[in-house]
Amino acid sequence: MLRKWDIKNKQERERCVYEIIARVAEEDDTDIGVIAAQEILDLVAEHLGPECYNMGIEEARKLTHARFADLEVDLDVAKAPI
Repeated sequence: MLRKWDIKNKQERERCVYEIIARVAEEDDTDIGVIAAQEILDLVAEHLGPECYNMGIEEARKLTHARFADLEVDLDVAKAPI
């Protein structure tokens, strides 16, 4: 059963797990297994995922407002003189 924070792309999840394993080994000279790395990934995704998602929504909102502002200027320029 998928949880709302699960990474649905299997290859991306696997890449992240092995990145966690490599980073822990590099930084702490500690070997962790796949299950421990998956638990770390799940913990981070569960707690930071919603915040990252909301940041993306806000960036999209800003971009949309900027584009609409540009569109309004273009429409004003396109008006026929009266």
